[in-house]
Amino acid sequence: MGARACCGYLRNINLRQELQAIIARLQKELNAANQAINDAKRTARYWARPLDENTLPLLRVAGRKLVLQMDVGKEITKINTILPKALLPQKYQHVLIFNDAMILLSKKDYRMLPLELLWLHNDTTSGPPSTGLLAPEMQLHVEFRDDVHRNKFTAACEQWSAKKPAPQKRRCRYEFIGSSTDLAGSSYDGVWWGGKPHGRGLLRTADGTTFEGHFQEGKFHGFGQLTVPHFTEEKDSSFSSFFLGSPVTKTEKLTESKGVFRKGKLCGLARIRYPHGDLYEGYCINGEPHGFGMHTWDRGQYLGGWKDGKRHGYGVHTTRKTRYLGEWQDDKLHGQGCRITIDGTYHEGTWQEDMITSGRLVGPANQNNFSVEYEGNFEDYGILSGKGTLRLAPNATIHGTFSGNVLNDEVQIVDGRVTMNENMDLIERFLEEESLRESTHIPSTSERWSQMFEIFVEDELGGNFTETAIVWQKIVSGIRKGKEMSGQMRDTGPCALPVLEQIPSYDAPWTPGYRVMLHEYFNAAMNYEPHPLWRLCHGTVDLFTCSYNNMATHAALYSQATLELKSLIEENYKIIRLLFPSLPKDPYEVMPESMTKRSASVDSGTSPEGSPARTGPDPAPPIEVPTPACEFLYAFLFPRVSPIIFTIYSLSSAELDAIYWNRALYLNAHTDVKLLEYFQVPRELWPIELPSVGDLDKPLIRACARRKFYESAILALQQLSTDANPTTKLAILADTFEEITQCVFKFADAGCNHTWSADDLLPVLSYVVVRSQIKHLGSEIRLLDHFTKEYRHRRSIDLMFTMLKSAYVQIHIDKWTP
Repeated sequence: MGARACCGYLRNINLRQELQAIIARLQKELNAANQAINDAKRTARYWARPLDENTLPLLRVAGRKLVLQMDVGKEITKINTILPKALLPQKYQHVLIFNDAMILLSKKDYRMLPLELLWLHNDTTSGPPSTGLLAPEMQLHVEFRDDVHRNKFTAACEQWSAKKPAPQKRRCRYEFIGSSTDLAGSSYDGVWWGGKPHGRGLLRTADGTTFEGHFQEGKFHGFGQLTVPHFTEEKDSSFSSFFLGSPVTKTEKLTESKGVFRKGKLCGLARIRYPHGDLYEGYCINGEPHGFGMHTWDRGQYLGGWKDGKRHGYGVHTTRKTRYLGEWQDDKLHGQGCRITIDGTYHEGTWQEDMITSGRLVGPANQNNFSVEYEGNFEDYGILSGKGTLRLAPNATIHGTFSGNVLNDEVQIVDGRVTMNENMDLIERFLEEESLRESTHIPSTSERWSQMFEIFVEDELGGNFTETAIVWQKIVSGIRKGKEMSGQMRDTGPCALPVLEQIPSYDAPWTPGYRVMLHEYFNAAMNYEPHPLWRLCHGTVDLFTCSYNNMATHAALYSQATLELKSLIEENYKIIRLLFPSLPKDPYEVMPESMTKRSASVDSGTSPEGSPARTGPDPAPPIEVPTPACEFLYAFLFPRVSPIIFTIYSLSSAELDAIYWNRALYLNAHTDVKLLEYFQVPRELWPIELPSVGDLDKPLIRACARRKFYESAILALQQLSTDANPTTKLAILADTFEEITQCVFKFADAGCNHTWSADDLLPVLSYVVVRSQIKHLGSEIRLLDHFTKEYRHRRSIDLMFTMLKSAYVQIHIDKWTP
């Protein structure tokens, strides 16, 4: 066969195939048209039959076509009603399947079911051909005369779906009409499975209640929002009832519950806004606050434990005039706790049924900065009743039996005995208060919020850390799902998106690289609100703030606020260590490779008066500042809680700091030479390099200089109050000593050959401290001591801190004048 003949042959084959496709398409359209005509004729014949005049208008809808008609007793032998259960089940006579619904007809009633909400299951057991039928509010068992009619029934019911068999998961809108359930008159628009809402959808009930969220087997299950209306009727008092009658105003208020539901009830983290505006945010069980949460109303707030909808366990209760930090039982103050009022009165002790029965009271400070203190039995707030001790003066204590209101100076004393105590010096009290003590009248700070952290681990992280990889997969999966739902991730930090979407190398060894990886991940998590660590750490800040802000920023809370903050840091570290198990068990452990080496922070290339500095080898190696394993928590928490905790420290050290500040102001009025002489700084440590001037002018310049000697060290120490992180404060202290050494090396006679001793260092540092003019230096020293003691101990920086404290005490107690 030639090439031309082959081409013609192939061309004919292609034309034949195209014609066959056209014919097949036309035949399909013709069959569809014939089917539509037959359906229309069948529907017309059916509507021509005499029907109930009430039923016909409801069933006859434009566009509705009859697809299949079967009669009970002929094609269908029997229909058994499984649900709803009734003493006299409905007896159906006809089954009509239209193009949009199936209708079950009885003598005087009918039931219409959308085809999309019919789930069929053919019975394969021995016996007559039958099919199980599931639909909203209904479950039937249908028996057929033979398999042919059963197949016709199945095909007609599944005509709505292009996929055969029809998918089990479907989306449709349905209105509930049965009176056998609580959903009568309700409508549901969403995902279905097996005749029940199963998936995401919106339910509206007859009384106006709505739920939008996830369902499982017909019940709220998963995340969603439930809105319940409440209607109240109020008479308008502006109208006269005698003449017109008072019109009634109907007001609608809502209860909005948003959170995690299980089997129709709130169970998990939730937010509830009540009709009167109250707001609850926290954990719930069976729709009631349970576990840990915060309740806010127009005049106050409660943050703490809950049980069956009532305050129970440790909590913080705040009103406009009072704050209570302590234990609750059945919605009442019961157990140990403390109470602060807006006038500064402080109670701590044992409470029963909202009343204090025994403990300690500290009254508001008087003009002499002294507070009345009482320890013993109480009848009510400020009302003494029974044995106790009353301190009315710094060195006078009364023992006896008391009654009356001590706050109003109405106290009666029986069998009183006065004891004169030696008045403790302020410096002795300052050194004594460096060791923190927990009061016996208040709950232990290490146990206060243990329930909150246990709930967080169980609810947010799954509570099972035998397989850390599973927990990480859950966290990453939640982040990716949240990203898909929101469209984009809130990314306020550098590279937060790629860092959080990947599981970090949490099981790698504890190395400097691991530490860098941890810090990067933690910083990224702090910029993404849905992350569990974001909620943990920001929630800790909120918890501490709610406990100690405003009126609770009280000097009497100095010890417990400090111990509580340390406990919160350690609890946060424990939870983060569950995710990063290579972290050291001790949060204050210092990795040798993480020691920060400090170098001079201020340019010391010129002398105080501008002359060139000496050159030569460094006199000493750079100072190393220890960095604890929990440094990432310090860096996050302290800038946020510092305004509160430092204010409490300032109030506690106010008297001592005031004396120090007055003394520092007086000393600062003198020249550098007088101060150096006053502090007995050795002459070889004076930075005395001067510019090229006449010999007669040198004594005058040297005598008149102010804030010129050790200037770089002064500038370094002044940064102490500008940073909240205690580790950074230690680094600033190291910078200060480095600058002192550099000044001596470059500008003093001692030069680089000088070896520091305590006798040399303390006078120089005292001069630098005075010139730095840090107003609340005592508070800074206390805070630095309490939060760095564990990891600075027995290191070179600890000696420098001791020198700073000694300089503060020396300035305070020294009464000599320059």
